[in-house]
Amino acid sequence: MSKIDYFGSELDLEEFDRSIANLRLNMDEGGQSHTNEIYRIQYLLVALKTITYGSSWRKRGFSGAIHNLFRKIDRLENIVQRIEDVGLANLKDTENETIIDTLGDLMNYSALVMGLVMQEKPNMKNKYLDELESLRDDVM
Repeated sequence: MSKIDYFGSELDLEEFDRSIANLRLNMDEGGQSHTNEIYRIQYLLVALKTITYGSSWRKRGFSGAIHNLFRKIDRLENIVQRIEDVGLANLKDTENETIIDTLGDLMNYSALVMGLVMQEKPNMKNKYLDELESLRDDVM
């Protein structure tokens, strides 16, 4: 099964695999961050987790969702302290995975909470989207 249904959208798991392979190759060869691949992987990851866990992150409402972010920030602070103590290059592989996992979790929880706020506050959402369009116009 290479495609799965995600709230009416079809997700291509082969795209997920390609993005992982591209990121692995590009990071190994160039050492440069490839933001589009990271965004694509994180989007597909949150979709897979939503299919697996449902919307459990919403169970305790906005406050609970924000507390999930705080918990991840607390974890990140601990990791940063460890990096300051031993240096990034000296972290064990499991610690490196932890910082990447934690940053990915923060990215996904932020997007989920942002969507929740946009759903509940359409005026705020529209103001944000207007600002994005204005930024786009400034660049053009």
